[in-house]
Amino acid sequence: MRTGRLLLLTVAIMAMAGCGAPESAEPSGKMEVAEPAAQAPATSATGAAPIDVTLPKIAYVYSLGFRLPAGAVAKVQDAHLALCDRLGPARCVLSGMTRSDGEGERAEAAMTLRVATRDARPFARALEQAAASGGGRMAETEVEAEDVSKAMVDADARIRQRELLVARLTEILRTRTGKVAELVEAERSVALAQEELDQARGLLAELRGRVAYSTFTLRYSGVAATPEGGMSDAIADSAASFGAAIRSLAVALIYLFPWLVIGGLAFLAWRRWLGPRVRRRQEEEGSPG
Repeated sequence: MRTGRLLLLTVAIMAMAGCGAPESAEPSGKMEVAEPAAQAPATSATGAAPIDVTLPKIAYVYSLGFRLPAGAVAKVQDAHLALCDRLGPARCVLSGMTRSDGEGERAEAAMTLRVATRDARPFARALEQAAASGGGRMAETEVEAEDVSKAMVDADARIRQRELLVARLTEILRTRTGKVAELVEAERSVALAQEELDQARGLLAELRGRVAYSTFTLRYSGVAATPEGGMSDAIADSAASFGAAIRSLAVALIYLFPWLVIGGLAFLAWRRWLGPRVRRRQEEEGSPG
């Protein structure tokens, strides 16, 4: 009896051990399957190199033309300059300005500004609104865009190369001992490399300035005001053409006046002296002998 109990107890223990082995093996099997699945996205994500996207570097040039009444050219130009001053010297700079006012004739003016690129489009709209407030309109709009990305990359690479070259030549010159002629030649090489480095730095600074600031070229054309606002340009052009024709006729008369005087004197002389003789001779020839 005791032997049977021991046998049954032994079988039960072995059964429990057998049932517990699969339970412990099942979780380990799940971990082995789940671990590659968790690492697969990380491998695919880090396996491909990230794409370095660089925005293009664009330099903008705005050319705007305004048609205004002759008396409003100076006023509108001053209003545009006030808009620039309102932005501040860090965002708008005056590069040049001309003005030619005339009474009864066309008034002309021009102005060049450097405006921060981020403010360029709102500034152009503000210029148009100021011209409309002065009784004029924007008659010409031209925007030029130049991609200077490659030029900036080339200039930056040239700077790095020249900086490395200057450093190496300087180190060689500092530690080198030799003839005076060789040392002088080494100094010339260092000076030439430094000059090229300064030129590359200047070019890069200029390109960065062109990208950061857009150029605005403003031209103002004023015409004499007329009651018919829509016909002002046509009437002004017709008056200018008529004036040009009168001037041409006056010039022609000045050149032809001496010849007209000589022709008139010759005609009077013919009528006074030669004319009667010719008529008398015709009468004698026509009378019967």
